[in-house]
Amino acid sequence: MPINKDRWHHREIAGALEDGHFVVRTFDTRPGHEYAEEHINLNIKGEMHGGGDLRLVEDFVNIVRHYKPSISATTLDDSTTGHLLGFAADLSMYEHRSIDLGAN
Repeated sequence: MPINKDRWHHREIAGALEDGHFVVRTFDTRPGHEYAEEHINLNIKGEMHGGGDLRLVEDFVNIVRHYKPSISATTLDDSTTGHLLGFAADLSMYEHRSIDLGAN
């Protein structure tokens, strides 16, 4: 399904997963209006990273036991590439330049 970019263009998300909720603010450019807020309750209060830490451990155990991991499990190569992209993005931001990751 194609994403309607205009729908998301004037929004921001704020929150702390440890609190179990986040807020989606849709900006309203009409005179006298600022934004509308939609509060999303995840029902996971107290779980670090929205329960993601436990899911990572569960995937690791499933892989070690040769069980099928979840759909969100990635290969070591893909995980390393993702981290390198994040580090390159930070470096690019700090040095105000593009970073060439090469063909590998």
